[in-house]
Amino acid sequence: MLDGRAFEITDESESAPVGIVNRSLAERHWPGERAVGKRVSIDDGETWITIVGVVGDTRLYGPESEVTDEFYRPNTQGGMPTWLLVRTVGDPATAAQQVKEITYALSGANPISDIETLASLRDEAVASPRLTASLLGLFAALALVVTVTGIAGVMAFTVNQRTRELGLRMALGARKGSVIGLVVGQGMALVVAGLLLGVAGAIVFGNVISGLLYDTAPTDPVTFILVATCLLVASIVACLVPARRAISVDPAITLRAE
Repeated sequence: MLDGRAFEITDESESAPVGIVNRSLAERHWPGERAVGKRVSIDDGETWITIVGVVGDTRLYGPESEVTDEFYRPNTQGGMPTWLLVRTVGDPATAAQQVKEITYALSGANPISDIETLASLRDEAVASPRLTASLLGLFAALALVVTVTGIAGVMAFTVNQRTRELGLRMALGARKGSVIGLVVGQGMALVVAGLLLGVAGAIVFGNVISGLLYDTAPTDPVTFILVATCLLVASIVACLVPARRAISVDPAITLRAE
């Protein structure tokens, strides 16, 4: 409940008609006003229903569906008693038998044939998107491993090609920290350039995967920052391996090598 009250036992067929609307409907028809207390009619003015509450929006047809305007009526005043929602303390699955017994005691003509928890319904609704997300996550992890391995391989090859140069630098007094900074800096320059191109491509082509996202924009800045940070950290680690190899080279041996 966002405003007003829920349906009560006093909302009977003989009492004044009442209804509850969701936030989307309230904001659409009464922007900037309070919906509670407004009166609406769904039979061309023959009956007027007073809105007594406003509830949050729901996605009735699954997490990927759009939020629509919703209007609720109590079952005693013409609602559709198809589903009964029960709030329990503890594991809801253990209360299934009690719900059946209480319902049968109150109305034996209306037995309950199907009981499900909201958790199971939610899991069923997101099963396919969750599988897709898991596969994408696996491929992303493999891509990260390939990227880090590639960076480490290229940097190792670069260090091997520049062995005499690095040895000469150290022989002339270059500190190990400056040599590491040189190797890592050159590697990270390429990584940063690649990240900039990747971010630009993600912004341009982000709408392609917008249908797979739930409550997340294709250009979500938090996601971009986290991914870029992850790649930067992984790339720094990949560059440090050949950098440490560079400072372990004995300058005297390096300069004597052909």
